[in-house]
Amino acid sequence: ALGAARAFGLDRRTLRQCAEVWVLPHSNLLRASPALLEELRVRLRSAAARNTAVALKYHPREVERDPGDLLAHGAARVLPATLPMELLLPLLRRGAVIEGAASTALLAARWLRPDLEIRLFGHADHPYAMAAARLLRAIPAEQVRLLREAGHVGVS
Repeated sequence: ALGAARAFGLDRRTLRQCAEVWVLPHSNLLRASPALLEELRVRLRSAAARNTAVALKYHPREVERDPGDLLAHGAARVLPATLPMELLLPLLRRGAVIEGAASTALLAARWLRPDLEIRLFGHADHPYAMAAARLLRAIPAEQVRLLREAGHVGVS
């Protein structure tokens, strides 16, 4: 997975420096939710005050490096937006924290890496995000563990 991730521009040192990975929604949704953007900026400033870095994984269709203008607000590192989650997940340490807007990326993380701590951003006012959040919460960790043990869910 590391070789493939490098092909997408991932610097593993950048990932190792980060305590959390935030999976961000498309910039259209970010801009439509000023409360979420402000919350993220406050949290980044707080992380910087604790000398803690956060990895930002923007939506794959983004063309700007930092469309949420989050780098200016704390100790953040931007991961390549085009890096598929399926290549990122195997590189995360056991028990790593992934937080984001409810999305298929978080669903994939939940199924492929049941050992990760998956958290949702508090703002999910878009219908797609609300539906994905309901689905994500409906998958109990025990079910994921049993599927994994049965060979239906695996870690690359």
